[in-house]
Amino acid sequence: MPHEIESLRRAIALGEEVIRISDAAGQSLASVHIHMGVEMIRAHVERAEAAALSSSAGKP
Repeated sequence: MPHEIESLRRAIALGEEVIRISDAAGQSLASVHIHMGVEMIRAHVERAEAAALSSSAGKP
């Protein structure tokens, strides 16, 4: 799972860069859609990290 989370963090960073590029190109509608996808990935990462923390907290 740590590898998956790291890959998703890279995807978030790339998505944010694509948002900046599409904004600069005047493609605000594309930026909105990309932003929505990035936020979905970010929420998934937060849930995965919380689950990993709670499962490791229960281990001695």
